[in-house]
Amino acid sequence: MSSNPPRILDAHVPWASLNPDGFSNLPCPFCGSFAYETKASIVINWSEFFVVQCTACRLTRRNPMPDNAFLMDLYAEPYFEVRKYPAALIDQVGVADTDEVDQRRRRELTPASETPGLLASV
Repeated sequence: MSSNPPRILDAHVPWASLNPDGFSNLPCPFCGSFAYETKASIVINWSEFFVVQCTACRLTRRNPMPDNAFLMDLYAEPYFEVRKYPAALIDQVGVADTDEVDQRRRRELTPASETPGLLASV
């Protein structure tokens, strides 16, 4: 694979600063391997993540994983005010919690997380 993977998202989220200082390169949550192949790049507010595939078990995931501060900033209360943002941003960032049940679930999960990247699968 080339050294520059395709960028599949480049978005600016106006309500969050999203500091990448707490990002962690974690092993595959399925098999524990640190070996992976980079498939794509994701940039949110100039913080870059990669979509990687584990070379041992083929699980596809995000790496590095954001810390809880990053996730709490991204999923802060303005995240739920989706009607204020352009449709392109909503599609890009995945601001899809438009019904009250989804919003309540996201609000309940966000502050309770103690594990880096726990909300990655929410």
